[in-house]
Amino acid sequence: MMRIRFRLSTLLLLTAFIAAGLATQNRRSAWYISKSIPAGVEGNFELAAFEDQDLLACLKTTGPERLVVRRLSTGEVLHKFDFDGDSKIERLQAGQDGKLYGFGAYCVTLIDLQTSERTELMTGADGPPESLLVRGVSPEGRFVLLAVKDVVKLPSGRGFIRPFTPVTYRICDLVTGELQWELKTTDTRDSAGAFLSDGKRIAIPIDNHIQIWDYGENIRSDKSEVVIFAVRDLLLFPDGRRFVTTHSIRDLHSGVDLERLDIGFKCAIVNDSFFINTSNGQLNYWRRRRVEGSWSPLSFPEAWVTAALAIALMFNVVGYQRYQRWQRSHDGHVVSH
Repeated sequence: MMRIRFRLSTLLLLTAFIAAGLATQNRRSAWYISKSIPAGVEGNFELAAFEDQDLLACLKTTGPERLVVRRLSTGEVLHKFDFDGDSKIERLQAGQDGKLYGFGAYCVTLIDLQTSERTELMTGADGPPESLLVRGVSPEGRFVLLAVKDVVKLPSGRGFIRPFTPVTYRICDLVTGELQWELKTTDTRDSAGAFLSDGKRIAIPIDNHIQIWDYGENIRSDKSEVVIFAVRDLLLFPDGRRFVTTHSIRDLHSGVDLERLDIGFKCAIVNDSFFINTSNGQLNYWRRRRVEGSWSPLSFPEAWVTAALAIALMFNVVGYQRYQRWQRSHDGHVVSH
Protein backbone atom coordinates (compact mmCIF):
# COMPACT_ATOMS: atom_id res chain seq x y z
CA MET A 1 0.00 0.00 0.00
CA MET A 2 2.87 2.36 0.87
CA ARG A 3 4.53 1.72 -2.49
CA ILE A 4 1.31 2.60 -4.32
CA ARG A 5 0.94 5.88 -2.39
CA PHE A 6 4.55 6.79 -3.02
CA ARG A 7 4.23 6.14 -6.75
CA LEU A 8 0.96 8.12 -6.95
CA SER A 9 2.51 11.10 -5.15
CA THR A 10 5.53 10.98 -7.49
CA LEU A 11 3.23 10.91 -10.52
CA LEU A 12 1.27 13.86 -9.10
CA LEU A 13 4.50 15.77 -8.58
CA LEU A 14 5.64 15.24 -12.19
CA THR A 15 2.21 16.18 -13.52
CA ALA A 16 2.23 19.39 -11.47
CA PHE A 17 5.69 20.30 -12.83
CA ILE A 18 4.48 19.85 -16.42
CA ALA A 19 1.24 21.77 -15.80
CA ALA A 20 3.12 24.64 -14.15
CA GLY A 21 5.46 24.91 -17.12
CA LEU A 22 2.61 24.90 -19.65
CA ALA A 23 0.59 27.44 -17.66
CA THR A 24 3.53 29.79 -17.32
CA GLN A 25 4.32 29.52 -21.03
CA ASN A 26 0.74 30.20 -22.17
CA ARG A 27 -0.30 32.77 -19.57
CA ARG A 28 2.51 35.30 -19.60
CA SER A 29 0.52 37.99 -21.41
CA ALA A 30 -2.45 39.81 -19.91
CA TRP A 31 -4.03 39.69 -23.39
CA TYR A 32 -4.64 36.74 -25.69
CA ILE A 33 -6.35 36.09 -29.03
CA SER A 34 -9.58 34.25 -28.27
CA LYS A 35 -10.37 33.65 -31.95
CA SER A 36 -9.58 34.79 -35.49
CA ILE A 37 -11.97 34.99 -38.44
CA PRO A 38 -11.49 35.99 -42.09
CA ALA A 39 -11.93 39.73 -42.55
CA GLY A 40 -13.89 39.30 -45.78
CA VAL A 41 -12.59 42.68 -47.00
CA GLU A 42 -9.45 43.14 -49.09
CA GLY A 43 -7.13 46.14 -49.06
CA ASN A 44 -7.21 48.88 -46.45
CA PHE A 45 -10.25 48.97 -44.23
CA GLU A 46 -11.43 50.60 -41.02
CA LEU A 47 -13.19 49.03 -38.04
CA ALA A 48 -15.84 50.17 -35.56
CA ALA A 49 -17.48 47.99 -32.90
CA PHE A 50 -20.84 48.30 -31.10
CA GLU A 51 -20.97 46.07 -28.03
CA ASP A 52 -24.56 46.94 -27.07
CA GLN A 53 -25.77 46.27 -30.63
CA ASP A 54 -23.49 43.23 -31.10
CA LEU A 55 -22.30 44.68 -34.42
CA LEU A 56 -18.93 45.14 -36.09
CA ALA A 57 -18.52 47.47 -39.08
CA CYS A 58 -15.71 47.00 -41.61
CA LEU A 59 -15.32 49.67 -44.28
CA LYS A 60 -12.96 49.21 -47.22
CA THR A 61 -11.44 52.62 -47.94
CA THR A 62 -9.40 51.85 -51.07
CA GLY A 63 -10.71 51.13 -54.54
CA PRO A 64 -14.44 50.39 -54.72
CA GLU A 65 -15.64 51.14 -51.20
CA ARG A 66 -17.56 48.42 -49.40
CA LEU A 67 -19.20 48.31 -45.98
CA VAL A 68 -19.47 44.89 -44.31
CA VAL A 69 -21.59 44.62 -41.16
CA ARG A 70 -20.98 41.57 -38.97
CA ARG A 71 -22.35 40.05 -35.80
CA LEU A 72 -19.71 41.06 -33.26
CA SER A 73 -19.98 37.93 -31.11
CA THR A 74 -19.85 35.36 -33.90
CA GLY A 75 -18.37 37.17 -36.92
CA GLU A 76 -21.43 36.29 -39.04
CA VAL A 77 -21.84 38.61 -42.03
CA LEU A 78 -25.18 40.41 -41.84
CA HIS A 79 -24.93 43.01 -44.62
CA LYS A 80 -22.65 43.96 -47.51
CA PHE A 81 -23.00 47.36 -49.13
CA ASP A 82 -21.08 48.84 -52.06
CA PHE A 83 -20.66 52.62 -52.05
CA ASP A 84 -21.02 54.63 -55.24
CA GLY A 85 -18.24 57.14 -55.84
CA ASP A 86 -15.62 58.34 -53.39
CA SER A 87 -17.08 58.95 -49.93
CA LYS A 88 -13.79 60.53 -48.70
CA ILE A 89 -14.11 58.51 -45.50
CA GLU A 90 -10.75 57.65 -43.95
CA ARG A 91 -11.77 56.66 -40.40
CA LEU A 92 -14.70 55.02 -38.64
CA GLN A 93 -15.96 55.72 -35.14
CA ALA A 94 -18.72 54.05 -33.13
CA GLY A 95 -20.98 56.56 -31.41
CA GLN A 96 -23.80 56.20 -28.92
CA ASP A 97 -27.13 54.59 -29.84
CA GLY A 98 -25.58 52.57 -32.65
CA LYS A 99 -24.51 55.60 -34.69
CA LEU A 100 -21.62 55.01 -37.07
CA TYR A 101 -19.53 58.04 -38.02
CA GLY A 102 -17.14 58.18 -40.95
CA PHE A 103 -14.78 61.10 -41.31
CA GLY A 104 -11.69 62.33 -43.10
CA ALA A 105 -10.65 65.62 -44.67
CA TYR A 106 -13.39 68.27 -44.50
CA CYS A 107 -16.19 65.78 -43.89
CA VAL A 108 -18.21 63.93 -41.27
CA THR A 109 -20.74 61.34 -42.45
CA LEU A 110 -23.40 59.45 -40.51
CA ILE A 111 -23.82 55.90 -41.86
CA ASP A 112 -26.91 53.74 -41.32
CA LEU A 113 -25.77 50.21 -40.46
CA GLN A 114 -28.99 48.64 -41.78
CA THR A 115 -29.27 50.40 -45.14
CA SER A 116 -25.81 52.02 -45.63
CA GLU A 117 -27.59 55.35 -46.20
CA ARG A 118 -25.14 58.22 -45.70
CA THR A 119 -25.97 61.63 -44.23
CA GLU A 120 -23.42 64.41 -44.61
CA LEU A 121 -23.09 66.20 -41.26
CA MET A 122 -20.19 68.42 -42.29
CA THR A 123 -18.74 69.18 -45.72
CA GLY A 124 -15.98 71.73 -46.20
CA ALA A 125 -15.49 74.92 -44.23
CA ASP A 126 -16.08 78.63 -44.72
CA GLY A 127 -13.44 81.28 -44.19
CA PRO A 128 -9.76 81.40 -45.23
CA PRO A 129 -8.25 78.37 -47.02
CA GLU A 130 -7.28 75.73 -44.50
CA SER A 131 -6.36 72.09 -44.37
CA LEU A 132 -9.03 70.66 -42.11
CA LEU A 133 -8.80 67.09 -40.80
CA VAL A 134 -11.51 65.57 -38.63
CA ARG A 135 -9.94 63.68 -35.72
CA GLY A 136 -13.00 62.55 -33.80
CA VAL A 137 -16.65 63.01 -32.89
CA SER A 138 -17.81 63.32 -29.29
CA PRO A 139 -19.60 60.21 -27.95
CA GLU A 140 -23.04 61.83 -28.05
CA GLY A 141 -22.40 63.19 -31.57
CA ARG A 142 -22.63 66.87 -30.66
CA PHE A 143 -19.09 68.13 -31.22
CA VAL A 144 -16.25 67.43 -33.63
CA LEU A 145 -12.48 67.63 -33.05
CA LEU A 146 -10.60 69.28 -35.91
CA ALA A 147 -6.90 69.65 -36.71
CA VAL A 148 -6.30 72.68 -38.91
CA LYS A 149 -3.31 74.01 -40.86
CA ASP A 150 -3.17 77.17 -42.97
CA VAL A 151 -3.07 76.69 -46.75
CA VAL A 152 -1.28 79.04 -49.15
CA LYS A 153 -3.45 79.74 -52.18
CA LEU A 154 -1.67 79.95 -55.55
CA PRO A 155 -2.83 82.15 -58.47
CA SER A 156 -3.80 78.98 -60.30
CA GLY A 157 -6.32 78.24 -57.58
CA ARG A 158 -4.42 75.35 -56.14
CA GLY A 159 -3.14 75.42 -52.58
CA PHE A 160 -0.35 73.89 -50.57
CA ILE A 161 0.78 73.69 -46.97
CA ARG A 162 4.17 75.17 -46.20
CA PRO A 163 6.63 72.88 -44.39
CA PHE A 164 6.69 73.41 -40.65
CA THR A 165 3.20 74.90 -40.57
CA PRO A 166 1.89 74.50 -36.98
CA VAL A 167 -1.38 72.76 -36.26
CA THR A 168 -4.37 74.32 -34.50
CA TYR A 169 -6.91 72.15 -32.69
CA ARG A 170 -10.57 73.17 -32.62
CA ILE A 171 -13.81 71.90 -31.13
CA CYS A 172 -16.84 72.86 -33.21
CA ASP A 173 -20.58 72.21 -32.95
CA LEU A 174 -21.33 69.49 -35.48
CA VAL A 175 -24.77 70.93 -36.32
CA THR A 176 -24.17 74.69 -36.42
CA GLY A 177 -20.40 74.72 -37.06
CA GLU A 178 -19.97 77.21 -34.20
CA LEU A 179 -16.46 77.30 -32.73
CA GLN A 180 -16.46 76.10 -29.11
CA TRP A 181 -12.74 75.92 -28.32
CA GLU A 182 -9.40 76.50 -30.01
CA LEU A 183 -5.78 75.74 -29.16
CA LYS A 184 -2.93 77.05 -31.30
CA THR A 185 0.26 75.00 -31.07
CA THR A 186 3.83 75.11 -32.36
CA ASP A 187 3.71 71.44 -33.35
CA THR A 188 4.30 70.96 -37.08
CA ARG A 189 3.94 67.19 -37.24
CA ASP A 190 0.96 65.15 -38.39
CA SER A 191 -1.95 65.61 -36.02
CA ALA A 192 -4.08 63.13 -34.10
CA GLY A 193 -6.57 63.26 -31.24
CA ALA A 194 -9.63 61.72 -29.61
CA PHE A 195 -12.46 62.45 -27.22
CA LEU A 196 -12.40 60.71 -23.87
CA SER A 197 -15.45 58.64 -22.97
CA ASP A 198 -16.96 61.42 -20.84
CA GLY A 199 -17.17 63.64 -23.93
CA LYS A 200 -15.88 66.63 -21.95
CA ARG A 201 -12.16 66.08 -22.47
CA ILE A 202 -9.88 65.43 -25.41
CA ALA A 203 -6.43 63.88 -25.71
CA ILE A 204 -4.11 65.43 -28.29
CA PRO A 205 -0.39 64.90 -29.05
CA ILE A 206 1.61 68.12 -28.94
CA ASP A 207 5.40 68.28 -29.28
CA ASN A 208 5.84 64.53 -28.63
CA HIS A 209 3.61 64.60 -25.54
CA ILE A 210 -0.03 63.71 -24.99
CA GLN A 211 -2.03 66.48 -23.37
CA ILE A 212 -5.53 66.11 -21.94
CA TRP A 213 -7.74 69.19 -22.12
CA ASP A 214 -11.12 70.00 -20.62
CA TYR A 215 -12.27 72.13 -23.53
CA GLY A 216 -15.39 73.39 -21.73
CA GLU A 217 -13.28 74.90 -18.94
CA ASN A 218 -10.32 75.59 -21.25
CA ILE A 219 -7.85 74.00 -18.84
CA ARG A 220 -5.33 71.23 -19.22
CA SER A 221 -6.66 68.58 -16.86
CA ASP A 222 -3.61 66.32 -16.93
CA LYS A 223 0.00 67.27 -16.24
CA SER A 224 1.58 64.04 -17.46
CA GLU A 225 4.52 64.10 -19.82
CA VAL A 226 3.73 61.02 -21.89
CA VAL A 227 6.27 60.83 -24.70
CA ILE A 228 4.74 59.63 -27.95
CA PHE A 229 6.00 59.72 -31.49
CA ALA A 230 3.84 60.61 -34.48
CA VAL A 231 0.70 58.46 -34.56
CA ARG A 232 -1.93 57.87 -37.21
CA ASP A 233 -4.80 57.56 -34.75
CA LEU A 234 -5.17 57.97 -31.01
CA LEU A 235 -7.30 55.07 -29.75
CA LEU A 236 -8.39 55.30 -26.11
CA PHE A 237 -9.95 52.66 -23.90
CA PRO A 238 -13.26 53.66 -22.25
CA ASP A 239 -11.59 53.79 -18.81
CA GLY A 240 -9.63 56.84 -20.01
CA ARG A 241 -6.38 55.46 -18.58
CA ARG A 242 -4.92 53.49 -21.48
CA PHE A 243 -4.42 53.88 -25.21
CA VAL A 244 -3.30 51.67 -28.09
CA THR A 245 -0.17 52.07 -30.19
CA THR A 246 0.96 49.87 -33.07
CA HIS A 247 3.09 47.77 -30.74
CA SER A 248 1.70 48.12 -27.22
CA ILE A 249 -0.97 49.16 -24.76
CA ARG A 250 0.28 52.20 -22.84
CA ASP A 251 -0.72 54.06 -19.72
CA LEU A 252 -2.16 57.43 -20.72
CA HIS A 253 -0.78 59.24 -17.67
CA SER A 254 2.65 57.69 -17.15
CA GLY A 255 3.43 56.63 -20.72
CA VAL A 256 4.61 53.21 -19.53
CA ASP A 257 4.09 50.24 -21.85
CA LEU A 258 1.66 48.04 -19.93
CA GLU A 259 1.66 45.26 -22.50
CA ARG A 260 3.78 44.69 -25.60
CA LEU A 261 1.55 43.45 -28.43
CA ASP A 262 1.80 43.42 -32.22
CA ILE A 263 -1.41 45.40 -32.81
CA GLY A 264 -0.73 47.29 -36.04
CA PHE A 265 -2.62 50.29 -37.43
CA LYS A 266 -6.13 48.83 -37.74
CA CYS A 267 -7.93 48.36 -34.45
CA ALA A 268 -11.38 48.76 -32.88
CA ILE A 269 -11.78 48.98 -29.10
CA VAL A 270 -14.95 47.27 -27.87
CA ASN A 271 -14.57 47.74 -24.10
CA ASP A 272 -11.85 47.91 -21.46
CA SER A 273 -11.13 44.17 -21.83
CA PHE A 274 -11.82 43.54 -25.52
CA PHE A 275 -10.48 44.90 -28.79
CA ILE A 276 -10.22 43.69 -32.38
CA ASN A 277 -7.32 44.18 -34.77
CA THR A 278 -6.46 42.96 -38.26
CA SER A 279 -3.46 41.08 -39.63
CA ASN A 280 -2.95 38.98 -42.75
CA GLY A 281 -6.60 39.24 -43.75
CA GLN A 282 -7.84 38.07 -40.33
CA LEU A 283 -9.89 39.76 -37.61
CA ASN A 284 -8.27 38.92 -34.27
CA TYR A 285 -10.41 39.04 -31.12
CA TRP A 286 -8.18 40.10 -28.23
CA ARG A 287 -9.41 39.47 -24.69
CA ARG A 288 -7.87 40.56 -21.39
CA ARG A 289 -7.49 37.85 -18.77
CA ARG A 290 -6.21 40.20 -16.07
CA VAL A 291 -5.19 43.80 -15.44
CA GLU A 292 -1.88 44.60 -17.11
CA GLY A 293 1.02 44.49 -14.67
CA SER A 294 -1.02 42.91 -11.86
CA TRP A 295 -0.24 39.77 -9.88
CA SER A 296 -2.57 37.81 -7.67
CA PRO A 297 -3.49 34.13 -7.27
CA LEU A 298 -6.94 34.90 -8.64
CA SER A 299 -5.60 36.31 -11.90
CA PHE A 300 -2.69 33.92 -12.45
CA PRO A 301 -3.71 30.28 -13.02
CA GLU A 302 -0.08 29.25 -12.68
CA ALA A 303 -0.23 30.40 -9.04
CA TRP A 304 -2.85 27.75 -8.38
CA VAL A 305 -0.73 25.20 -10.23
CA THR A 306 2.23 26.19 -8.06
CA ALA A 307 0.09 25.64 -4.96
CA ALA A 308 -0.85 22.20 -6.27
CA LEU A 309 2.84 21.58 -6.90
CA ALA A 310 3.67 22.46 -3.29
CA ILE A 311 0.94 20.13 -2.01
CA ALA A 312 2.18 17.37 -4.30
CA LEU A 313 5.72 17.89 -3.03
CA MET A 314 4.52 17.72 0.57
CA PHE A 315 2.68 14.47 -0.09
CA ASN A 316 5.74 13.15 -1.87
CA VAL A 317 8.08 13.93 1.05
CA VAL A 318 5.65 12.62 3.66
CA GLY A 319 4.96 9.55 1.58
CA TYR A 320 8.66 8.89 1.11
CA GLN A 321 9.31 9.21 4.84
CA ARG A 322 6.49 6.79 5.60
CA TYR A 323 7.78 4.44 2.93
CA GLN A 324 11.25 4.47 4.53
CA ARG A 325 9.79 3.72 7.97
CA TRP A 326 7.70 0.96 6.50
CA GLN A 327 10.78 -0.44 4.67
CA ARG A 328 12.88 -0.46 7.85
CA SER A 329 10.07 -2.07 9.79
CA HIS A 330 9.61 -4.65 7.05
CA ASP A 331 13.36 -5.41 6.89
CA GLY A 332 13.50 -5.77 10.68
CA HIS A 333 10.56 -8.10 10.61
CA VAL A 334 12.25 -10.24 7.94
CA VAL A 335 15.53 -10.38 9.94
CA SER A 336 13.76 -11.38 13.17
CA HIS A 337 12.26 -14.27 11.33
